[in-house]
Amino acid sequence: MQRHSFHIAVAAALALLAGCAHAPQAGGAMPAQLRAIGTEPFWSVTVDGTALTWTTPENVAGTRLQSRRSDTDGAARFEADAGGTRYVLVLTPVPCSDGMSDRLHAYSATWTVGTHVLRGCANAGLAP
Repeated sequence: MQRHSFHIAVAAALALLAGCAHAPQAGGAMPAQLRAIGTEPFWSVTVDGTALTWTTPENVAGTRLQSRRSDTDGAARFEADAGGTRYVLVLTPVPCSDGMSDRLHAYSATWTVGTHVLRGCANAGLAP
């Protein structure tokens, strides 16, 4: 019986550690690679350093943008200008639900294109 309890405890600990893979980094530093997503309408922004790629179902190839990044109080802000349009992505270390799945994301996201504001969630890494 004790051996069985030990295995359950180890399995639970490993599950908790696996769940931390997308948690905010120690010290509040935002990772260099993130993926933000939103639903209704569907959109995503992949962050790789200061390079942003914005995709939608209508633009699956994506729009590449070079941004300026600033970090304040654990949040990251990416600003870019292209073709007369201002783009701003703000990621905050606040857990977020995308409303379409049971998945809890590590960050809340706001994506602004010109005057159009979209809300969504984000996780560390580039995978969907």
